[in-house]
Amino acid sequence: VTLPNIQGGDFVSVSHTAASAYIEWSGAITTTGAGGTVTARATNRHASAAIDLASGTLLVRAIKPKL
Repeated sequence: VTLPNIQGGDFVSVSHTAASAYIEWSGAITTTGAGGTVTARATNRHASAAIDLASGTLLVRAIKPKL
């Protein structure tokens, strides 16, 4: 996901509108600066079942820490 001007040290959160109890979302800053990007990852935490995530919108938020 393109997120201009994101920098190392910024806080990132990721979610999806088609929430599932067993899907864990995480985000990581992969490129910084004007063309900054965040990579979103969905991990299935169910012990044995495959989960088919429904269509929806990926939500990404970045917060700059107060220094």
